[in-house]
Amino acid sequence: MMGGGSEKRQLYMTVAIDGLDYLDCVQLAEAAERACLHAILVPDSSMSPTPQEATGLVGQRASANGYAASSAVLEPFTLLAALSASTSTIGLIAEIHTAFHEPFHAARKLAALDYMSSGRAGCLVLPGQENAAANFARTDKQQMRLPCYEAAAAAEFGEALRQLWDSWDDDALMYDKQAGLQFDEAKVREVHYTGRYYSTRGPLNIARPPQGYPPLVARIREQADKQPDMLAAASGADVIIIEPQSLEEAAKLACELRELMRQQGRQPEQCRILASVMPVVHSSANRAECSLQMGGGCEGRATEDEFSREGNAQQLADWMRKWQLSGAVDGFHMELPPHAALDSFRYVEERIIPELQRRGVFRQAAIDGGTLRDQLALPRPINSFHAVR
Repeated sequence: MMGGGSEKRQLYMTVAIDGLDYLDCVQLAEAAERACLHAILVPDSSMSPTPQEATGLVGQRASANGYAASSAVLEPFTLLAALSASTSTIGLIAEIHTAFHEPFHAARKLAALDYMSSGRAGCLVLPGQENAAANFARTDKQQMRLPCYEAAAAAEFGEALRQLWDSWDDDALMYDKQAGLQFDEAKVREVHYTGRYYSTRGPLNIARPPQGYPPLVARIREQADKQPDMLAAASGADVIIIEPQSLEEAAKLACELRELMRQQGRQPEQCRILASVMPVVHSSANRAECSLQMGGGCEGRATEDEFSREGNAQQLADWMRKWQLSGAVDGFHMELPPHAALDSFRYVEERIIPELQRRGVFRQAAIDGGTLRDQLALPRPINSFHAVR
């Protein structure tokens, strides 16, 4: 049901951080945490830099298919591991491309990041970039693993991750010095997962993560046929990023996604739907205003009312509140414009967030010591091997 209790809910907010300047990334992560955002997301790319990127045109985010258009970004897990030391509450979401990873690799990295950050890891699962295949020696049809570029592969990848994390019981670790045992062998199991695209024997070589499952994020790409992405997202994503061009489109997408979740036996209330926006600051000697462009980046699109909202912090807060009250989305995911990321987010941190907090629609503080699941008000999943007993 749309809008049920939406006037009582608070907005969820995340922001993408990318680029090659590590210190800028640190500043943005710390600013996002000060602003009480729920998570930062670090994109990935396996494409080689273009000549234009090599001469400094880096950081372009808004590609037509929803992937990071730039290859000049720091590797997500390396960056997030470093940022975990300079932050304490904000979630740390890494982008992973299923075409170029095996579930075992990804499950291990995410579990390690979850331990290093005291339960703040998450993962955006995307199929991958076909024009990067040659970088992985996939030059013929068999090596290309073309099915792995499909949305269905991303859903299967997520299921394999969950089973690998469940290969250890929560209490499997024991550190019994007297018996010389580190874990209870009866509580660690092979999973023998076999799907259409991936298979893995297991068990994982690291214990079940603090969150059980680090939250999985899906993105509904801007393309003619969204149905495959929507089916994959509805099957298991904890957070879904959509790229609507209007409130009406957002409501339609959200309704379809929630119905698909119900059809698959999921409760829609246990998933957060975020609309992608790009804040762009327009400043002069006398004033500073900001526009929120829909879809995370609208190059080549019109900037009419359906695509952009411009104004001061109070006007933009009105607009965001309208979206919240509609029940279409649970919050917003921000993509920052290239070359102006710090300035753009500074406006969000210093003006828009305080205005939303003043109205009581955005939290005043993060949950101290909470996991990313806690911050997103998502339950910690029980081990699936126990659920079927």
